[in-house]
Amino acid sequence: MAFDKMSLRRAYGRFVTGVTVVTTLQDDGTPRGFTANSFTSVSLDPPLVLVCLGRGASSFQTFSASRSFCVNILSEQQRKIASTFASKIENKFEQVDWSGGKTGSPVISQVSAWLDCRLERVIDAGDHVVLLGKVVDFATGDSMPLGYYDGAFIDFELQRQAVNAATHDQISVGAILEREGSILMLRDGDKLVLPCAQSIGSDETEPGSLLKLVHDLGAGARLGIVYAVSEERERRMLHVYYRGDLLETGGPLDPRVALVALSDLPWDRIALKQNELMLRRYIQERASARFGIYVGDINRGVIHRAASSQRL
Repeated sequence: MAFDKMSLRRAYGRFVTGVTVVTTLQDDGTPRGFTANSFTSVSLDPPLVLVCLGRGASSFQTFSASRSFCVNILSEQQRKIASTFASKIENKFEQVDWSGGKTGSPVISQVSAWLDCRLERVIDAGDHVVLLGKVVDFATGDSMPLGYYDGAFIDFELQRQAVNAATHDQISVGAILEREGSILMLRDGDKLVLPCAQSIGSDETEPGSLLKLVHDLGAGARLGIVYAVSEERERRMLHVYYRGDLLETGGPLDPRVALVALSDLPWDRIALKQNELMLRRYIQERASARFGIYVGDINRGVIHRAASSQRL
């Protein structure tokens, strides 16, 4: 059966993982490494782990022939390291502090944990190989790990920024809800806006919540990861937008609902500049299935980009 590769990639991306940098030494002592989220613990006795490596990776030959590797599980603060080792820039190891582990493989400083492994087997697996390693040394730190989900980094600090409204007088929670290439928007006169409410809601019955709003419109919502967090400091207001799936309920849709194709968005009818900018970014990022998280105010901020990995 032939699958659409982009759709399959997005399905893979629904699995929440950590982010690692896998390292080794070449025969001449030169360190090599790559960013990967395709890491899995296999066994406690014996202590086995595995990492998947794409055949097209520049470090494929090095790791396939190596005698050892180290899995560095990155912390929340090490997003830049993930991006560095996912890129093709040279001298990656000059940009991080590291030391040799028991096998000689580089151990990166201040990671959430590291596992120094002896390579046991290299297993063919389609367009990847599986590196099966036996843990010979390890350590854990105090920092929280960096996460990866649906093409974007997850860190607990960003999530706290999104849901903690205690220091704000008002909160607005909205979403980009997609189904089959179209998104849910609401008619406001001759203009269009994304759905938003005063809270997420624990279920579709909670008054003033986004989930209840979508339910009352005749649809359903499955919310994913935070997509944008912005402040209006003067009004002490926090705007939080999620990405998610628009679900069919079988009933009629409210007349206010407009299901708009992403390929044919009427930009001149989008009421809020904030909505327009978010949707333009969404369309660009959706094409590669690699989404970022915007954090800032309504005028200026930073998009925390997802690092590519060897698996996805």
